[in-house]
Amino acid sequence: MNPEIKTRRSGEIYLDILYRGLLAIRSTQDIEYANAVADHLHNLPGLLRNLEHAGLHDYYWKAMRPGFVAKVGPEGTRAFDALWIELEAARKVETKIL
Repeated sequence: MNPEIKTRRSGEIYLDILYRGLLAIRSTQDIEYANAVADHLHNLPGLLRNLEHAGLHDYYWKAMRPGFVAKVGPEGTRAFDALWIELEAARKVETKIL
Protein backbone atom coordinates (compact mmCIF):
# COMPACT_ATOMS: atom_id res chain seq x y z
CA MET A 1 0.00 0.00 0.00
CA ASN A 2 1.24 3.47 -0.87
CA PRO A 3 2.28 5.20 2.39
CA GLU A 4 1.14 8.56 0.96
CA ILE A 5 -2.45 7.33 0.66
CA LYS A 6 -4.20 7.78 3.98
CA THR A 7 -7.00 5.37 4.80
CA ARG A 8 -10.02 7.15 6.22
CA ARG A 9 -11.55 5.91 9.46
CA SER A 10 -14.62 3.70 9.20
CA GLY A 11 -16.81 6.30 10.93
CA GLU A 12 -16.18 8.80 8.13
CA ILE A 13 -16.98 6.16 5.55
CA TYR A 14 -20.21 5.14 7.29
CA LEU A 15 -21.24 8.81 7.30
CA ASP A 16 -20.65 8.95 3.54
CA ILE A 17 -22.72 5.77 3.09
CA LEU A 18 -25.51 7.41 5.06
CA TYR A 19 -25.21 10.63 3.02
CA ARG A 20 -25.21 8.86 -0.35
CA GLY A 21 -28.10 6.69 0.72
CA LEU A 22 -30.18 9.68 1.71
CA LEU A 23 -29.39 11.32 -1.64
CA ALA A 24 -30.43 8.12 -3.41
CA ILE A 25 -33.74 8.06 -1.55
CA ARG A 26 -34.37 11.71 -2.33
CA SER A 27 -33.62 11.34 -6.04
CA THR A 28 -35.53 8.15 -6.84
CA GLN A 29 -39.13 7.70 -7.92
CA ASP A 30 -38.89 3.97 -7.15
CA ILE A 31 -40.57 3.44 -3.78
CA GLU A 32 -39.29 -0.14 -3.46
CA TYR A 33 -35.71 1.02 -4.00
CA ALA A 34 -36.18 3.91 -1.55
CA ASN A 35 -37.51 1.47 1.06
CA ALA A 36 -34.59 -0.91 0.51
CA VAL A 37 -32.07 1.93 0.92
CA ALA A 38 -33.85 3.22 4.04
CA ASP A 39 -33.85 -0.28 5.49
CA HIS A 40 -30.13 -0.54 4.76
CA LEU A 41 -29.36 2.79 6.40
CA HIS A 42 -31.50 2.56 9.52
CA ASN A 43 -28.88 0.73 11.63
CA LEU A 44 -25.98 3.03 10.74
CA PRO A 45 -26.60 5.59 13.53
CA GLY A 46 -26.33 2.82 16.13
CA LEU A 47 -23.18 1.53 14.50
CA LEU A 48 -21.73 5.05 14.45
CA ARG A 49 -22.46 5.39 18.19
CA ASN A 50 -20.55 2.15 18.82
CA LEU A 51 -17.57 2.31 16.47
CA GLU A 52 -15.44 0.33 18.90
CA HIS A 53 -17.79 -2.69 18.66
CA ALA A 54 -16.17 -4.91 16.01
CA GLY A 55 -19.13 -7.30 16.07
CA LEU A 56 -21.47 -4.60 14.77
CA HIS A 57 -19.11 -3.89 11.90
CA ASP A 58 -18.90 -7.59 11.10
CA TYR A 59 -22.69 -7.81 11.11
CA TYR A 60 -22.91 -4.84 8.74
CA TRP A 61 -20.30 -6.35 6.42
CA LYS A 62 -21.46 -9.97 6.47
CA ALA A 63 -25.25 -9.59 6.79
CA MET A 64 -26.60 -6.11 6.16
CA ARG A 65 -24.52 -5.25 3.10
CA PRO A 66 -25.06 -8.57 1.28
CA GLY A 67 -28.77 -8.46 2.13
CA PHE A 68 -29.04 -5.01 0.58
CA VAL A 69 -27.14 -6.13 -2.53
CA ALA A 70 -29.50 -9.10 -2.87
CA LYS A 71 -32.53 -6.77 -2.68
CA VAL A 72 -31.42 -4.10 -5.15
CA GLY A 73 -28.86 -5.84 -7.36
CA PRO A 74 -25.59 -4.40 -8.67
CA GLU A 75 -27.29 -1.42 -10.34
CA GLY A 76 -28.79 -0.34 -7.04
CA THR A 77 -25.48 -0.43 -5.16
CA ARG A 78 -23.29 1.62 -7.49
CA ALA A 79 -23.43 4.65 -5.19
CA PHE A 80 -21.92 2.54 -2.41
CA ASP A 81 -19.42 0.27 -4.18
CA ALA A 82 -16.37 2.56 -3.86
CA LEU A 83 -17.24 3.32 -0.24
CA TRP A 84 -17.50 -0.39 0.56
CA ILE A 85 -14.03 -0.98 -0.90
CA GLU A 86 -12.72 1.85 1.25
CA LEU A 87 -14.61 0.53 4.30
CA GLU A 88 -13.13 -2.94 3.90
CA ALA A 89 -9.62 -1.45 3.87
CA ALA A 90 -10.37 0.74 6.91
CA ARG A 91 -11.76 -2.16 8.93
CA LYS A 92 -8.66 -4.24 8.20
CA VAL A 93 -6.46 -1.45 9.54
CA GLU A 94 -8.68 -0.67 12.52
CA THR A 95 -9.06 -4.28 13.60
CA LYS A 96 -5.48 -5.25 12.71
CA ILE A 97 -6.65 -7.82 10.14
CA LEU A 98 -3.90 -8.08 7.55
